[in-house]
Amino acid sequence: MQAIDAATVHRLCAGQVIVDLATSVKELLENSLDAQATHVEVKLKDSGLTSITITDNGHGIDTSSFSTLCRKHWTSKISRFEDLEHVSTFGFRGEALSSLCSVAQVTITTATRDSAPMGTELEYNMSGELTKQTQVARERGTTVRLTQLFAKWPVRHQDLKKNIRREYLRLVSLVEQYAIISDNVRVSLINQTRTGTVTHVRTVVQSDRLTRLLSVIGASLRPHMARIEHDSTQDGDVKIDGYISQPIPEAGRSGSDKQYLSVNNRPCDVPHIKRLINETYRAYCPAKYPVFAISITLNAQTIDVNLTPDKRTILIRHEAVVLDALRKALGRVLEPEESVFSVNRVQTQIVAPSETVGGSSVQQQNVAPEHGDNAETGKRTVTVETSVPGVIRCFADDRTEPSRKRTANSVPEPNPVHSKKLKDPLAQPTVSAPRTRPTPALPTQPTASKKLQTMVIGNCRNRIQND
Repeated sequence: MQAIDAATVHRLCAGQVIVDLATSVKELLENSLDAQATHVEVKLKDSGLTSITITDNGHGIDTSSFSTLCRKHWTSKISRFEDLEHVSTFGFRGEALSSLCSVAQVTITTATRDSAPMGTELEYNMSGELTKQTQVARERGTTVRLTQLFAKWPVRHQDLKKNIRREYLRLVSLVEQYAIISDNVRVSLINQTRTGTVTHVRTVVQSDRLTRLLSVIGASLRPHMARIEHDSTQDGDVKIDGYISQPIPEAGRSGSDKQYLSVNNRPCDVPHIKRLINETYRAYCPAKYPVFAISITLNAQTIDVNLTPDKRTILIRHEAVVLDALRKALGRVLEPEESVFSVNRVQTQIVAPSETVGGSSVQQQNVAPEHGDNAETGKRTVTVETSVPGVIRCFADDRTEPSRKRTANSVPEPNPVHSKKLKDPLAQPTVSAPRTRPTPALPTQPTASKKLQTMVIGNCRNRIQND
């Protein structure tokens, strides 16, 4: 056995940290957000094949850190392992810039508040050592430029060129996640190609989370987004906040591409949580997937984010408690609301055979008055119930007494009045009775009591309470 040389170890480890186009941008984007930038611009040329440039207006890099900036495991985020329990930054491993130097050509231009408008351009070799330092004009902030991504990794470079469209779409989705969760930060993603320049992501600094979400998924979904909230100490200090689309076809999507989940303000992948959200939503809208941006806040000591170099896979100590709290929050939002309405009753009349409706006479033979009929006029009473304007339910108030039987000349119950024929729900329209034919005698039926009827309108289940 023999020890592996330092250069080989460096390249082996770097290949696990920077695996594709999305992770290379992710590491730099997180550095900009950790630097408290309020404007971060991600600009790609030829979808990243030519160059990747990330510019921010953060606090910049101090001159004392120039030589150690790209060295492996050099960081200002933590100083010992116990600091992970309270870390609030995206990065903390000190591997990003060092790994990027191994897979691409890295150039950094930075300036602090004290040095601006004079900045410094820094160039590093594959080992992360500073090779060139030049004074340039630069406002406060940092610009990192990557070129020749995976040029010295033939297999990855070929795969990147072959699947550049797929890789770029994954990058867009990743930038969208950070744009949604970043309060008071303007995030933009620009791609410059031979055919022109396209801006795929752009958020506004002074905006709430819903506005940033709509800038990503489209403003047309604003009426269909519902707020989801849960904050209870009984569930182990679990706080849930975010938005999810209503369970209706026009608000859902055919795929799960617009789903953004973060834990402690860190975008991550938790399969059990996403599965619960999708299954709960599809129980109400089976043909669609939800659009959601949900943030879960937990005690930092109950999660472990140091599982993978990209820190997107996490472990939650009390995952069952989190799932139960999320299930309750989803139930309150997605379950159709139920309410009881007091209804207005209006009386309509069935015209006698000799009366005229709409200029034409109605022919009816052997109309025998029954319970609820007026024997003198030959008219019947039909009750029309209205619960909301424009929605009308009608039924004939036709109950047979136990002591009476239907005769061969009895009149069948008329058809209900259709709501679309009534322009005014409180009007008293005249409805013609259908033609009759002899029917055999029916056995005596006891008086049926009216039951509570239910009518579903949109996402609200309304109960029609009969008096």
